[in-house]
Amino acid sequence: MKRILINIAKETGKLLEEQFDLDHSREIHKIKEKFAVDLSTKTDILAESFIIQKIKESGIACTILSEEIGKIDLGSEERKFYVDPLDGTMNFYNRIPIYGTMIALEENNEIKMGVICIPITKELIFAEKNKGTFINNKEVEVRRRNTLDEAIIDFDYAWYGDKKSVDVYLNCVADKQTRRFGCIGFQYSLLAGGKIDGIVCNWSTPQDMSPGKIIVEESGGKFIDFNGNQWHTKSENAIIASPLIADQLLEKIRD
Repeated sequence: MKRILINIAKETGKLLEEQFDLDHSREIHKIKEKFAVDLSTKTDILAESFIIQKIKESGIACTILSEEIGKIDLGSEERKFYVDPLDGTMNFYNRIPIYGTMIALEENNEIKMGVICIPITKELIFAEKNKGTFINNKEVEVRRRNTLDEAIIDFDYAWYGDKKSVDVYLNCVADKQTRRFGCIGFQYSLLAGGKIDGIVCNWSTPQDMSPGKIIVEESGGKFIDFNGNQWHTKSENAIIASPLIADQLLEKIRD
């Protein structure tokens, strides 16, 4: 299973890279309803079809839950693949080369494996339950900064126009070093590899979060929601960070 996931991610990453400079790949397939700034390109659909076909060819009994097409039943509800074929679509569309592909494997309601491919950095990030997180075959772990004053935090915030979202954001970012990269898979790589200290999202989808959950947890981080509970596929938000930083971010959000 590990080899299948890694090979699919690598091949999809290569496909995305090939499509990046093609004009037709920028054509908008549809505008999603959730956010006005979220869109889907022909490359999203192409990459998704490629991944689905590869999973079908493997003969694995499973259910695929993909960002564009939704649910595909291939004979088992106990094993699920969560697929984000093109993570960072807005970057891709605007010729910002920070994008990737992500897949997670869930068995019996537990995330067992996650893989991310980021073409621009030539990184393949893989994690397996109780076996650690690896970037290009090198084991990695989150860095252990003690306070938010020392930390670099990525705020991946979707603006709903409500005062609460604005207040939470401003309370967290005051006097902090913050970033936003527009590609959650890239952010997981930075966090697991010890280059940033946390990620805060006021949104959540299983396809975007499931690969990161095991990658971050297996590198020593925490993956919780705004209530301090363990993140799950129905969670609406996420705090993703090294343990001490996650606890401090949670306090800020609760204030």
